[in-house]
Amino acid sequence: MILKGYKKLSFFASIDNHNSEKNSIVTNMVQKRGLYSYGTKLLLEQICKKRQCAGLFILQRNTKKTKTKSERKQKTTDRRNVGAILAIDTIRGIVLKEMPKGETSKQVIVLAKGLGKIWMTAKGARKQKSKLLAGTQMFCYCDFQAYESRGFYTISQADVIESFFDLRLDMDRLASAIYAADFAERIALRGMEQDSMLLLLLKTFQMLSKKGYSPLLASRIFELKLIQIAGIMPNMTEKCSVCGKRASAYFSGAAGGMVCMEHRSGSKKIADGTKNAMRFVFSQPLSNAFQFSVSSEVLKELDEILEQYIQIHMNLKLGTRDFEKKYKQLL
Repeated sequence: MILKGYKKLSFFASIDNHNSEKNSIVTNMVQKRGLYSYGTKLLLEQICKKRQCAGLFILQRNTKKTKTKSERKQKTTDRRNVGAILAIDTIRGIVLKEMPKGETSKQVIVLAKGLGKIWMTAKGARKQKSKLLAGTQMFCYCDFQAYESRGFYTISQADVIESFFDLRLDMDRLASAIYAADFAERIALRGMEQDSMLLLLLKTFQMLSKKGYSPLLASRIFELKLIQIAGIMPNMTEKCSVCGKRASAYFSGAAGGMVCMEHRSGSKKIADGTKNAMRFVFSQPLSNAFQFSVSSEVLKELDEILEQYIQIHMNLKLGTRDFEKKYKQLL
C-alpha cells in the first residue's frame, strides 16, 4: 500500500564498519523494494531488529499541495475561457468561404476591415444550437469577437449585421454571389488592408439582392471595378494601346485595351455601347457604378472580353464564373 500524501520514505541505518554483512543486506533490500511502500518500511524494521542495527525512518511530507475541488473547477473554467487570458478583438468582415473542421467545427475565410483576408476558426459552429451557426455562413457580414493565436483567429461571438439571405432564394443571384466571393478570395492578400475590395463586395451583394436587377450585369460591373482596384485597368482611351495612334473600335485583351487598325490582329470589334459602359464604370465612384443598364448584346460582349482579359492579365479562370451556364444546360 502506498502512503497517501507522502512522496518519499527515507531510511537511515547506522553504518557498522566492522560488519559489512549488515550493511549489504539493508542496502540490497532498499534497492529491491524501493523507498515508497509501507511494506518496505516494515521489512526494514524487522531486519534492523534481527541484525541489531539501529534504524531511523522519516516520513517526508509531500510538498506539493493537493488542490481542492473548487480550485480544480476554476482551472477547468480558465481553460475553456481562453478569451479571458488572451486579448479579444472586434473584427468586422464578410465570410468568403466556409469549410468543415473536425466533427462540429468549421473554418471560415473572412475579408476583414483593416486586415484583409484572414482565417478564422468557429468551434462547434456546425451544431444546430450553436450561437455561431448563423454568423459563420457564406456571405454574412458580421462583427466577430475573436482572439488571435499564431496568425489564426478563434471566434467567440458573431453579431450579424447583414446576412444577405435573399441571395439563396434565386439560383441566378446565388451563382453570381458565389462567383464574386470566389474571385475576391482568390486575389485578396492575407494580412493586407483591402477595404476598397470589401466595400465593392458589399455593394455587389446589395445589388444582387434587389429584385429586377440583372445578376449578369452586376457580375460584369464587379469585374470591371475589381480589376480597377487591382491596378490592371484596360486602356479605354482613343489612343492605341500599342503604338499610341488613334484607336479604332477594336479591343485586344493581350494588348491591354483599345487598338488601332494596324494592331487589330487577335482583337475583337466591340460596339459603342460596350465601350461607353466600360468607361462609365471606370470613371464613376462605387455608389454610382451600378446605376445603368445595357442591352443583351452589350452584356454578351462584356462577358467575352472580360473573361479573356482576366485570364491573360490575372491568370485566373474560375469555374464559378461559368456555373450559371453549366446548370442551365442541365435543365
